Amino acid sequence: MKELDFTTECPKCGHKLTIKLEEMYPGNIQNCEVCGYPISFEGDDAREFSKALDDLDHTFKDLKRTLKRQGRK
Repeated sequence: MKELDFTTECPKCGHKLTIKLEEMYPGNIQNCEVCGYPISFEGDDAREFSKALDDLDHTFKDLKRTLKRQGRK
């Protein structure tokens, strides 16, 4: 399975950070690579990202069904 990454912005300096989804568990802290600001994760962070992925998956499935009905693959 491919690892999923999440891009977020440091609230202090604005640097864009790429964080692995599995590192976004409640209580984990990642320090900004530029300014060192500690960024902590709440339980909702990963859940919101996961829900967005599920919504995207449903959208692609709906699109595939629509195209199939129209005779396209």
